[in-house]
Amino acid sequence: MLVGSSGGPTADEESVYRNPNGPKVAPGIFQVHLTVDGRTQSQPLKVTMDLRSPATPEVLQQHEQLGRQIFVEAIEVRRALAEIASVQKQLADVQEKS
Repeated sequence: MLVGSSGGPTADEESVYRNPNGPKVAPGIFQVHLTVDGRTQSQPLKVTMDLRSPATPEVLQQHEQLGRQIFVEAIEVRRALAEIASVQKQLADVQEKS
């Protein structure tokens, strides 16, 4: 959800074929790598806890694991939808030629 949004889905979120977002991560320090034209730059990135959150590290870890599982399954669903669309197009092409 976008900050300052009404809470409803954006036009992009309603798109069946949009790329799903990955899961949110638990607080920690991560190494970020950016590669442009074969050159890689790296820099640490610190993700901090929202001080308003009562979540424990264990709960955050569970949320991250569930988020990763949902992300993988969303990718699989996206592939299946693409395959269905391809088959539907092939059937429409065959019907059009008949």
